[in-house]
Amino acid sequence: MVSVILPVYNQEKNIERAVNRAELFPFEKEIIVVNDGSKDNTELILNRLTLSSLKVIHHVSNRGRVAAVLTGLENAKGDLVIIQSADSVYNPNDYAALFTAMQDSPVDIMIGRQSIDEHSGRLFFKVVRSFMVKLAGLLFGHSLKNSTSDYMLMRKESILGLGLKSNNLDIENEILSKAIKMKLQIRQLAVSPTAPAIQEGNK
Repeated sequence: MVSVILPVYNQEKNIERAVNRAELFPFEKEIIVVNDGSKDNTELILNRLTLSSLKVIHHVSNRGRVAAVLTGLENAKGDLVIIQSADSVYNPNDYAALFTAMQDSPVDIMIGRQSIDEHSGRLFFKVVRSFMVKLAGLLFGHSLKNSTSDYMLMRKESILGLGLKSNNLDIENEILSKAIKMKLQIRQLAVSPTAPAIQEGNK
């Protein structure tokens, strides 16, 4: 089973769509939404969603994205984990491709490789992540062609073993840098552009 972790804060405009898209992932899954003390209508929207695969956890106060991700990891039942941002545009078919590839390979982290998209809402963090992983690669002898994608499928046991404790906004930086340092197995797979490939319908 795959645990899809959605850390959210004040995402009333995006959360229902994000959950519905995660529900489209074509494999056995649980969707864990960690509401990090949102002050808008995020909690109300989550309370009315009735998907059987959905698990909602509320932080009483805002503790930050990393804390929300760690809460999700602690409550995840799946052997594999996806950390997904509620405001990202992604293609569920690409995760299916990563999932299929991971079944045939004993890797710890499967990355869907994409070029930097200047229209992406997370461009800054993608550029920072690319720099961090290239630096880690130089220091610890690992070569990744690109680390800017939001597509990451990971083995929960391997990720929990990294001792994550970052307080920045992009926990993926720490995951990849520590994974390289600890010589975890990382594989990359080319994926399609982020334009949706599955029709969601009216939900």
